[in-house]
Amino acid sequence: MQAILINNKGTLAAQAPAAQIQLRKLCMGHLLAAARFASFAGQAELLQSAAKAYWNSSVELMGLAEGRSIVTEGLQELAGLMCEHKCPDAAFQVRLCI
Repeated sequence: MQAILINNKGTLAAQAPAAQIQLRKLCMGHLLAAARFASFAGQAELLQSAAKAYWNSSVELMGLAEGRSIVTEGLQELAGLMCEHKCPDAAFQVRLCI
């Protein structure tokens, strides 16, 4: 995913890596909130979808020390929520060794 920024002249310019990281963090925060709401509402399928989207958004951050600390906190919470609701997808099992 490459984030794009339109500058004041209307041309497209690639965003700086720091801006892309900030956008990913923001996205992951919203996905975590969506997973919490799905858990509260008792919707295991929605919870699972939010968890998969969180995982896909977090892959780019795993190469950075700062990113790994952010990712693991969210994944721990998501794994706990998924265990509570016994999400049905056996192919999406998270095993964290922290």
